[in-house]
Amino acid sequence: MLATELAEALSSLGVGELARCVLEQDLRTGQVIGAELDFAFHRDRDHDAPGFKPFSFTAVLDAGEPVRVTGTFNSARTAMSFPRCAGGGRQGR
Repeated sequence: MLATELAEALSSLGVGELARCVLEQDLRTGQVIGAELDFAFHRDRDHDAPGFKPFSFTAVLDAGEPVRVTGTFNSARTAMSFPRCAGGGRQGR
């Protein structure tokens, strides 16, 4: 029930789903989108700076053909923690 309510709320706010945006070629810088993918995360401690703790992420989206989704975010600005995985990386959804 919560997932249904969340999907309706996101849709009414104009938050699109990544696969649909890719298929419709409707992606813009700064756009908020939703995706349910299995992401692999990697913490890059070599690039740490005060207030900046980078995490890179990657996943593969099936949009008729595989589309690689990648990016980096500053983990110092998040309120969550990531469980450790083998090889020093992290995984999550």
